[in-house]
Amino acid sequence: MNLIVLKRLLIFSLLLAVCLPVWSLDPALKFFHIGYQAGLSNNCVNSVVKSSRGFLWVGTSLGLGRYDGFTIRNYYSRPGDPLSLPDNVIEEITEVADGKLWIRTGSGYCLYSPLTETFDNDIEGWMRNHGMTGGVRRVCSDAKRNLWIVNSRNQIYYYDVPADKATKVVDAAAGGNHVSNICAKGKRLAVSYENGWIAVYGLPRRQRLLSCDFMKKYANGKNDNYKIFIDSQGNLWVSSSEKFAVGYRGGSSWKSISGYVVRDVAEDQSGHILLATDHDGLVEIDRQGHQTMQWLHDDNDRMSLPDNTLQCVYVDDLGITWVGTYRLGLAFCFNGQRRLGLLPLGDVCSMTQDHSGLLWMGTNDKGIECSRPAFRRRTKRKAAIVVPTTTSKSLSTSICSNSTSTVCSSLALRRRTPRWNRGSHKRR
Repeated sequence: MNLIVLKRLLIFSLLLAVCLPVWSLDPALKFFHIGYQAGLSNNCVNSVVKSSRGFLWVGTSLGLGRYDGFTIRNYYSRPGDPLSLPDNVIEEITEVADGKLWIRTGSGYCLYSPLTETFDNDIEGWMRNHGMTGGVRRVCSDAKRNLWIVNSRNQIYYYDVPADKATKVVDAAAGGNHVSNICAKGKRLAVSYENGWIAVYGLPRRQRLLSCDFMKKYANGKNDNYKIFIDSQGNLWVSSSEKFAVGYRGGSSWKSISGYVVRDVAEDQSGHILLATDHDGLVEIDRQGHQTMQWLHDDNDRMSLPDNTLQCVYVDDLGITWVGTYRLGLAFCFNGQRRLGLLPLGDVCSMTQDHSGLLWMGTNDKGIECSRPAFRRRTKRKAAIVVPTTTSKSLSTSICSNSTSTVCSSLALRRRTPRWNRGSHKRR
């Protein structure tokens, strides 16, 4: 071991010895709140997606919101305007490789173009122009943001966005009737049907790996809106209003997990599975289905989860967890925020690293801090980073870094700013 490595290890050990006392042993997350008073069109949040342009898109029961870290722009259905939303009930948002958004509303799908900021409601015409038939029942995107489409005949198409080419991959329903949901990740394509059948296909050969009557086996024969999620290890998670279960890789075994009505499933950057539940808050479990953490609303803690009834959960590329509630808007928390006590900076709300390696941190109470990390690795920079602002009266802590501008920050908040509520946790 050379001298440089030894030096670095020694410095790191000293830093740990000094900083460990200021680490918070309490794993409570601070949840900040974006609701109607912050400009959101409605407090019932059904879907959250961060686009490749850095905007956070929020689907509510009364319109579509676009959040840039400072302000919210809302889009609504306008009767007689074919370039507006067809319906104000936004159920799901999916981005594809060309930056367009597929938006499922109460009246069906529409296609949003970020260049024109208009909505194309003629989805059947779009399907015909790309060699596909029928309307669109469900869509999902994969890791490359290519599109998987289920049409009204329960046929599944793969649409290569850069090549502008559609290919039929599944001709008809496999044991089921109408498709309720579809999920593509890695080498797995999972399809759930309204009658409770679950099918999993291996990609790219599209061989069927699993065909299971989930309703008969786990859901007591009740029809339901079965939701599916594939984690980074290829495990399949199935949820309904009655049951929640995980099918392990290969589909040879299943494990039923009781106790929660699960509305949505996500995976954080550490591989933990996050469950948005009905009346049980946000729950963290491991890959075997064992609960590790639970976050609930606390009337005595303004930074707790604002509501225990959740509609959706989403983890963006920066590790920020976004939670859509049924009645109280959107909440978010920063990944690993409890470890920010390593530096005596107070409430750190955003950070970025510029091209020279300097780390810029925006705080809620001590302005902007700049530091050079002791150890750096060469990484590819993104064009921009958009993170939420805080309600500091003197400073808005949204910081971005790119190749042309080292650091940009807003030094004054607009009058119309979000109210941030505070959060707690419950450990079992």
